[in-house]
Amino acid sequence: MNFQQQLAVVEGLGVPPDTQIRMDCPFCQNKNTFTVTTTSNSIGWYCFHASCSAKGKKNGEKTMEYVNVSFKKEDIKPQEEFKLPDSFKIVHSNQKALQYLHENNCWEACMW
Repeated sequence: MNFQQQLAVVEGLGVPPDTQIRMDCPFCQNKNTFTVTTTSNSIGWYCFHASCSAKGKKNGEKTMEYVNVSFKKEDIKPQEEFKLPDSFKIVHSNQKALQYLHENNCWEACMW
């Protein structure tokens, strides 16, 4: 089957927008090998059976509704000022920390 014929069959399945569904393949009749994924403006399909060549994707026109949903700005919260926790310590006062920095070749970076 060519792309247009496959598209007609897949659109005839009536899969609602923003859905992913797995079902028996309408082309090769194998059980649970066919998946259809739809968004508000596109439809894609694929059969996972080795002998079936059913696959395709059709993108529709981008509507303002699609653009608004895709690029929806989340409420941006103002970032709180970073406060230094009490658990941070000066590296010079901890012998284990100094030893770790020297053993892992981090001393120069720490001093820089």
